[in-house]
Amino acid sequence: MRKRGKLEYVTLDSGSRERFPSGAVRDCRAGKGRYDLISPHGLQRLALLMERGSAKYGDRNWERGIPESRCMDSAFRHMVHYMAGDRDEDHLAAVVFNLFAVMHFQATDGAAENNNSGGLTRGK
Repeated sequence: MRKRGKLEYVTLDSGSRERFPSGAVRDCRAGKGRYDLISPHGLQRLALLMERGSAKYGDRNWERGIPESRCMDSAFRHMVHYMAGDRDEDHLAAVVFNLFAVMHFQATDGAAENNNSGGLTRGK
């Protein structure tokens, strides 16, 4: 929310509280996601894949819009390579990247459709 050119933030409140043995109280975390449960090993492999992709295609190139059908095809192809024992590249990280890309495009409601990059098309 903007007020006289400045951003003003609010602290959201679920209405539920969690009390700690120390006596501290905090808003409950239910429904907010458990980022602490994401494997740092998998996240590091994804970050390394993103670094290689950035060097090859440029930073955030994928956010310009890739058709969902291409992401799903690539994810499936990398999974098949992994299942066949091919370890010439990090196929599992590539699967994760492609599925994250689809989830990103879903969360942004196909925002890439409105640019000149070819945009996002939804697979049937």
